[in-house]
Amino acid sequence: MLRQFQPVVGGFLAVLELDAIDYCLTASPLQFGPRVQRLDFHYTALSLVAPERNRFKYRLDGLDPDWVEAGAQRLATYPHLPPGPYPFRLIARNHDGVWNPTGAMLGFAVLPAFWQPRGLVA
Repeated sequence: MLRQFQPVVGGFLAVLELDAIDYCLTASPLQFGPRVQRLDFHYTALSLVAPERNRFKYRLDGLDPDWVEAGAQRLATYPHLPPGPYPFRLIARNHDGVWNPTGAMLGFAVLPAFWQPRGLVA
């Protein structure tokens, strides 16, 4: 079930699947409760010439130490994220091999449980 449908600015479309509920994303930052079991980022890049030749890299700041080479895959999965703020970043390469240096970013936060210190979330 889609909760909201709008394209993400910057040439990427993204859907965030949060514990099997899909969210199409435009607004940032988002906040999620402490019981998130799994976050799936579904993404793509707009290409009418040769979409099968697009390549992707992503990074969840605060968790991934460097860019994750996703190749042609259009899914990033993160299970059991600890509380805190996170920017998810995505860049894509077109069919000519040119990387988009700006990419797209979606900010979100996982809120702490009532027994965890509130200082963990900005």
